[in-house]
Amino acid sequence: MAALSALYLQFGILPGSLKNIAIEKIEASTPFRVRFDKLLYLPFRGVAFDNLSVTEKNGAPIFSAKEMSFDIKWVPFFKEDKIIVRNVYLDSPVYDFCLKPRRVIIAPRPVKTKISGQIDVPVIDDNKQPDLAESLASGPEGFLPENVYIEQIEVVDGRVTIRQAPGSPVLETLQSIRMRFGYRKPPYLVFDGSLVAGQKAHSALTLRGTWNLQTENYEFYIQLIGKKVPDWLAEFQSKNLIQLREGQYLLQARLVNTPDDKILFDAKIKLDNAQLELQKTECLGRILVEAKGLWNPSLARVERYKGQLKLEQVNVSHLSKEIDQLDRLSGAIGFQPDLLTFDGVEGTYKKIPFHADGSLKSFTELILNLSIQTHSSIPELLSLLPEDQKKLLENFKVEGNCSALTVLNGSLKNPGALQKEHKLLIQDGALTGLKNPISVQKIHTEIFANDSGFKLENTRFELNKKSYRLSALIPKDPAAPGSVELSSDELKLSTHYTLEKNSVGIEGAQIRYRGFQGQAKGHVINFQKPFLDLEGTLSAEWDEIKALVMERAPALKNAGLHGHLEGNFILKGLWNEPKNWNLKLDAQAKPLWVKNTLRLDNFELQIRMQNQLINIPYIHTQFYGGTVGARALFDLSKPKLFFDTKIQGNQINLGALSKDFGLKLKNFSGTALFQVAMRGFLEAPESYRGQGALDIQNGSLWETSLFKQMGSLPFVKVEGLDVVLFHTLSGTFVIQDKKIWTQDLTLNSDTVDLSLKGSLSFAQELDLLMDIQFSRDVLRGAMNTGGIVPFIVQEAAQFISKYRISGTLQNPKYEKADASVIQGVGNTVGSIFKNLTP
Repeated sequence: MAALSALYLQFGILPGSLKNIAIEKIEASTPFRVRFDKLLYLPFRGVAFDNLSVTEKNGAPIFSAKEMSFDIKWVPFFKEDKIIVRNVYLDSPVYDFCLKPRRVIIAPRPVKTKISGQIDVPVIDDNKQPDLAESLASGPEGFLPENVYIEQIEVVDGRVTIRQAPGSPVLETLQSIRMRFGYRKPPYLVFDGSLVAGQKAHSALTLRGTWNLQTENYEFYIQLIGKKVPDWLAEFQSKNLIQLREGQYLLQARLVNTPDDKILFDAKIKLDNAQLELQKTECLGRILVEAKGLWNPSLARVERYKGQLKLEQVNVSHLSKEIDQLDRLSGAIGFQPDLLTFDGVEGTYKKIPFHADGSLKSFTELILNLSIQTHSSIPELLSLLPEDQKKLLENFKVEGNCSALTVLNGSLKNPGALQKEHKLLIQDGALTGLKNPISVQKIHTEIFANDSGFKLENTRFELNKKSYRLSALIPKDPAAPGSVELSSDELKLSTHYTLEKNSVGIEGAQIRYRGFQGQAKGHVINFQKPFLDLEGTLSAEWDEIKALVMERAPALKNAGLHGHLEGNFILKGLWNEPKNWNLKLDAQAKPLWVKNTLRLDNFELQIRMQNQLINIPYIHTQFYGGTVGARALFDLSKPKLFFDTKIQGNQINLGALSKDFGLKLKNFSGTALFQVAMRGFLEAPESYRGQGALDIQNGSLWETSLFKQMGSLPFVKVEGLDVVLFHTLSGTFVIQDKKIWTQDLTLNSDTVDLSLKGSLSFAQELDLLMDIQFSRDVLRGAMNTGGIVPFIVQEAAQFISKYRISGTLQNPKYEKADASVIQGVGNTVGSIFKNLTP
């Protein structure tokens, strides 16, 4: 028995010539060549072909298997005329598949019926002999009559080679194929399997699922793992919108049919180190795709879907003409029909991190609504500017931190019409001139930008240790007007302007600076080193500008000025070099007050400034019934402020002036004429040098009884000396050593004339030597009286004492000078007149 079994296993069912006859019969009815070593029947395997191969007539391989067996139940065959195949088993099958088919057979679909598990199978005409070649080309349906039942199909270690055309090189190999199809409580078909693609196993596929053949409901699970993208797949994608060129991938999908013969899918795709191409755009990194949807097989399209694209450390290059590279992208991109959403997409652009949210609606109109936030240092942000804009800041060092928000709205089909809005928040910024002495610190600002231009709001900064606030509108169109509002505790500036090639045109500028108010128009030339070319009007309230003037001219501290000053000006010069300005100002005040009470009516002033010289060629005012005129020159080029001035007055009413000036002089009056010229360093009174003249007529200057004894002469009584009223004053003086010196100051009355020499200090201290004489009227009256009177009066005049005046102008002190000198007479006569003055 053992010998018979061994002989059977060696030769099989068709030994020797019978096998050859069977092979010849098969090949006669097919265009293929069929070979097998032996045909066996094994109890638990059924009918088995050993080393089966099917080739072209020229030897090109089509199919081969180490073993192909059919385990048939024989009892139903003999009792019920049914062929029930318990299991179809393929061991190491190899199939050679061509992308271009060997031939195309067009034949009408055979009539079908249903077999076990409700599989549609063709009906074989009993009178027609089947064509084996046609059956092989038509697939398994060509072999299945209506009384054939298959319970399970099993493939072990299969392999499929894929070629472009018969005889061409192998494009791809599918190996380690394991497949199992079987029934679990019919009509449920259960299957599972796996395969490996590539000679070096670059990817692996796992498949499982169930299929209700009666209701035609099914549920499939697919998993595909890939280590690389084969060359043939890269070429196959050449016409796709999105192409996967490199990377590792993992696909997990679930497929479920619907009652209306559509397919629900739920898929996840993980791409690692993947290189995706979308036209010219390339993406490289880790990507996770999650998608759900409905596939319509009859229309070969997805009817609805929803999913999410998650990015991890993805680099994008050649995104657009403006944006060449985005690095380290992460976040989620949701997608559904006609809608993409961007949720927390983060990355870097030229080393600047950003965060994006928004949506893209309508894949035909491409309506974009996207907001992008960035956080960076100011130098990093400025590196994104075009080269021509960078040149505007090449002479400055810019520091600080900033956050930016960009909002894009519009259609990507027309990028030129895309609305762009930008918001930039700068904190702790600093701007330092590399060539100019400018330092702006503690910059905080909000900058808004859109298609119309830029807007600065809530801007704060420090310049020269002073705090400023700024808002501005900078239009994109140079012809459109912009605006600026700048303010501080001392300054308020607002203006409209237009940008020109290298200048700013100023229109309607309003300025207020420490009490000064003005309007101006003109130009600011050269953004790197602004040059002012302005003209306008200026006004000021002295009470408001007092602090500013005191800083620059402390000598005016006690001037007690009040009033409203206004005029016209023309200004040219560098904005930060006021000493070098070229200035013309014509101003007037109606009125101006000095010492808080002295009134200057119709005050007029001209100022000319050039080459660090302030020239005031004309000052004119109506002053207490008369006029006062002056000129002045100030030299700013010296460390100390040098001045040279001249002032003259005419017909000044001293009575009204003394009352307003607060002089406690009883019945003081007169009409004054004077002129003074003086120069020196304003803050150094000891340097003052000058000269002047003073003349007062028709006045009531000084009333005194000091000269009463001069009226009681021996044998003669001179009337009018009990009380003497001086009514004229004249003289010249010199200013030096912080004093006013005079050698010829005279006071005249009806009876006494005084001559004074000495000085009055700037502190109103008196140091004068006073000569006393009878007036010409007294001498002339004595001559007219005749007799001894002329002699006595003339002799008495020789013995009037000189006085030294000290104290202050408000509180003078008088004391006799040296003893009188006796002239022309003896001691006896001198003794008579020695007590004429006290």
